[in-house]
Amino acid sequence: MSSIRVSGNAKRDYAAERFQLQIQVQASGTTSGKAVKAGNQAVEAFLRTMQEALAIEPKDWTAGEYSVERSYAAEHEFNFSRSLNLWVEADQNLVQAMTARMEEMENVAFHISFGLDREAEKEQEVLAMAVADARRKAEAIAAALGQRLTGIGDVSSDYFAAEDEAPTCLRKNSVSADGGLAGQIRRPVVTIAKTVNVVWNAETA
Repeated sequence: MSSIRVSGNAKRDYAAERFQLQIQVQASGTTSGKAVKAGNQAVEAFLRTMQEALAIEPKDWTAGEYSVERSYAAEHEFNFSRSLNLWVEADQNLVQAMTARMEEMENVAFHISFGLDREAEKEQEVLAMAVADARRKAEAIAAALGQRLTGIGDVSSDYFAAEDEAPTCLRKNSVSADGGLAGQIRRPVVTIAKTVNVVWNAETA
């Protein structure tokens, strides 16, 4: 009996099914108290704008990091920062509509990341593809040697299981948004790639 060691590889692109919007509201003041007051007012103004313009309710947001720190750039200045997170169904119109509302805001920064629904299932799909790729390679090598595969001797993988439970996602039909032409751009993709290393047992055919 002999062994054949191969690596199986697989990659698949999935259209993003959800967007995570990470908003950071910033403000400053000559004292920590003034910075907090200005920051709270900025947060209220942002939430009110999102509610009135896009029908995104304050309860749809999740609170993130919150800080007030002394500024290193100015001696008598404190900086306020508070982050807010929102998961929405992948919708370019919403992204464009939100950024349009932020054009006149001087104290809001944002970052958008992409995610998938049922990501654990998609991870498993790609892993199965990698195992199938490993088998095809091993069978080709075995055939060239006049052998056949009899089983698996060892296996290792970079497998990482995604969490099944994702944060509550705001549905598109609950949001009023018109992103114009830019809203028609195709959704971004999320790539899942897997590698599996397999040692196959083989014997003379």
